[in-house]
Amino acid sequence: EPRLLTRCLRSIGINRLPLVIISHSHADHFFGAEGLSKRIEIGEVWSNGSININNSIGLEAREVRQRMQATIDNLKIDILWPDNREASFQILGGDGSAENNRSVVALVTWESRKILITGDIEPEVQAKLSRDFNLNSVDILKVPHHGSRFQDAGFLAEVSPEIALVSVGLGNSYGHPNPDLLATLARQGSRVFRTDEDGPYRDWE
Repeated sequence: EPRLLTRCLRSIGINRLPLVIISHSHADHFFGAEGLSKRIEIGEVWSNGSININNSIGLEAREVRQRMQATIDNLKIDILWPDNREASFQILGGDGSAENNRSVVALVTWESRKILITGDIEPEVQAKLSRDFNLNSVDILKVPHHGSRFQDAGFLAEVSPEIALVSVGLGNSYGHPNPDLLATLARQGSRVFRTDEDGPYRDWE
């Protein structure tokens, strides 16, 4: 919801966003950006190219692909996915698997910390990323697809983050996050924070 997103940003003192990355074209990943540029100063918008967000956010989106990079002050962003090739992946339960697997995946390096932001990628793309990139230095993982049951065990084992963030709606009908996934993360020693229980931000000390 756009007003809630704006309120969240302002509550932590953010009035300007140099870069907005919209992972893919499912409503829960971009409807909140509707009219955001009228309330928050925005520098640039990136997306996977599957949606025309100009009317929603009021700015033209730049299509990004694997190996693109950006630097904002002391923060570095590396785009790991999608790549430039057409690929066909297994369709999992529910709808939208093809678009989920076109989610923008970004590795963010801030000082000595690495944060992996994954959109809604599903197991085949997760496995491909773990094969193509060295992900064992990731400190913080935005858990793919709201903590759904569709996760690649090898990907989770390689990333094995210190902190796992689950973006998930309160009382959602999908059963997210999956209890077995949460147990796996706990066994790996990850501290799990979820937006339905912990809110949009908190003191992690």
